Amino acid sequence: DISVGETVISVPRYSLLSVPSTVDHDPVLSRILGPKARRDYGWDDLEEYEVPLLVVAVLYHRSLGDDSPISRYVDVLLEAPTDDFPFLMDGDRLREFWGA
Repeated sequence: DISVGETVISVPRYSLLSVPSTVDHDPVLSRILGPKARRDYGWDDLEEYEVPLLVVAVLYHRSLGDDSPISRYVDVLLEAPTDDFPFLMDGDRLREFWGA
């Protein structure tokens, strides 16, 4: 049984797929999509641009194949059914997903 407030899993922040961990720390992606480039392009609002930036990052890492440090994660993404990703769901499907 799991108690209220009990930690079930702990994931280090650097292990998450995020713009800072995936774009900003990559030598290639940071040059073309890093903080300075995002300011120059007017892409300062990460809330608006996070998903497109991560899509580009995943496509780039997919092109690297096994040379990518996140290749295993990309492999899992390729096998995952996309209808299980809430950020890709339309409003009706999202309400159904959350039971609303």
